[in-house]
Amino acid sequence: MEQQKVEARIMQMAAACGETEDFVREFLRDLASDEKIMEEFVYYLRENSFLCREKIAGYSVVDILVFQMDHFKATMDRAENGMKTDGNKMVLRAFRTFLNMRKDPEPMIRAMQGETGTDYPGKYN
Repeated sequence: MEQQKVEARIMQMAAACGETEDFVREFLRDLASDEKIMEEFVYYLRENSFLCREKIAGYSVVDILVFQMDHFKATMDRAENGMKTDGNKMVLRAFRTFLNMRKDPEPMIRAMQGETGTDYPGKYN
């Protein structure tokens, strides 16, 4: 898929789910600079499925999506329910996180290994 088509789809997805111009600009810049994650994203655009060939510290973009889903209830509790009504937002945010992990994987690794979105007694004590 040519770069212009990828950019147009990203802008379309971002507009549909209310992402900012800054988000789009940074996402496009970082995606264009990472050939392997770009391949994963283009595969998603073509197939509406995930390739999961690229891993960072053993994690794929689907692992990030699962982590996001685990935090969905907490996200709704904070009234950040954009992901509730638009899967585009969740996909874009997962790929954004994946790109960020390329630069600095440790914060996300700690979060995925130590946080859950499930409420349990004593969680906030």
